[in-house]
Amino acid sequence: AVGTAVKFNVADGSIGMYATFPSTAGSSVSGIDGDASGNMFIAYRECVPCVSGCTPGTDRYGRPDGTFAPICTGYLSKVADNGSGSAPLWRLTIPSEVSLGYIRQSHDGGVLAWASVTGANVALGGQSISSADGGSAASAVMLKFDSEGALSWFSLPAGSASVSGGKFDL
Repeated sequence: AVGTAVKFNVADGSIGMYATFPSTAGSSVSGIDGDASGNMFIAYRECVPCVSGCTPGTDRYGRPDGTFAPICTGYLSKVADNGSGSAPLWRLTIPSEVSLGYIRQSHDGGVLAWASVTGANVALGGQSISSADGGSAASAVMLKFDSEGALSWFSLPAGSASVSGGKFDL
């Protein structure tokens, strides 16, 4: 599968812009939002086949399926409104311990991301985030990035080990 982000013109239903993320073992888009200038913020993962020290792949029920799980890398990027296939204005690599979900452009030009984190002292954007129970349990976390992709702050909600991903509004 190839992750694709699309911006529609709501007046006529045409596609105003799209971005694809081709990768040798698939890609996926988990969140997208736009700014007033027509740029898109996109949270996505790109995967490549595993060639060494591989984890066996599983089906949706957790049973081995005879494959090896791919190596995936998460990103948050800002893509300019200049048609398809454009290079990102910036792209931030997200550590494997963090899983981005729903994102929204903030009023100051940055982007907020609802995510989950698992681990102690997970390094992201020069800051260190630890999940619940000393890093052994997953926690929900709100991440705030500025307009250039730098992590401004993060917030772990109270009882975050029992909170899963969701939607939010500004």
